Amino acid sequence: AVLRVKLRSFRLANFERWEMVYEYNRHLPTGWHVGGNYLFVIKVPSGKRDAMQKHLADFNIETKVHFPVPLHRQLDTPWWRANVWLPGAEEWCSSVLSLPLYIGLSVQEIRRSCAIITEWWSKQ
Repeated sequence: AVLRVKLRSFRLANFERWEMVYEYNRHLPTGWHVGGNYLFVIKVPSGKRDAMQKHLADFNIETKVHFPVPLHRQLDTPWWRANVWLPGAEEWCSSVLSLPLYIGLSVQEIRRSCAIITEWWSKQ
């Protein structure tokens, strides 16, 4: 019985996330969204990720960079490789950024984030 109740709230939380993802996708440039529905990950073109992250921070919009260094360049991982260059991994790690996506995030907050991103990007 307890799991049935939890499953219902889990479904509602997932539905809420899907609505947030839909809202982001409505207001951001086509093709930027590269993540699933648990994180909202965008791929910022032209190596401008760090500048965009700083700009969003100036507006108190918290973002995350989950893998700033590719796994093959992290010494303390089993994936580390000396003298290996993987251009796709390098480019990916320098361009992806996670935007806020959590239960309770309002449509207005998403639209505000998208407006700030869109305005900033139009000036680049």
